[in-house]
Amino acid sequence: MKRTLFAMGIALASLASQAGDLQVSVIDKEGKPVQDAVVVLVPSTKASPKTALPTQIT
Repeated sequence: MKRTLFAMGIALASLASQAGDLQVSVIDKEGKPVQDAVVVLVPSTKASPKTALPTQIT
């Protein structure tokens, strides 16, 4: 019984931790790329990440 519950817990946890690729292009009204644009991503849920995210990605 404990093994079954543990396996179910692991399966449910893996469903919640999904990741994907993201590619963003920021352009102005004329279709030209915007230099040094800042894009902020906000999770769709109110859950906060378990580890701190980097403040700047280069």
